[in-house]
Amino acid sequence: MISDTSREAQEVQIEILRRMPPEKRLAISLDLGAMSHELLVQGVRARHPERIIYGSK
Repeated sequence: MISDTSREAQEVQIEILRRMPPEKRLAISLDLGAMSHELLVQGVRARHPERIIYGSK
């Protein structure tokens, strides 16, 4: 896998995640999912402004 993050930095990130309470990790995951969805919707709107995208703002 190609990564712009060093192995040492990845290890620090993993340790931080391991120390987080489960509800915090869940909240972060849900936020990332919502952000990904919004980026997808914005991309579709930019390429197809004539389309109506249901279930989005």
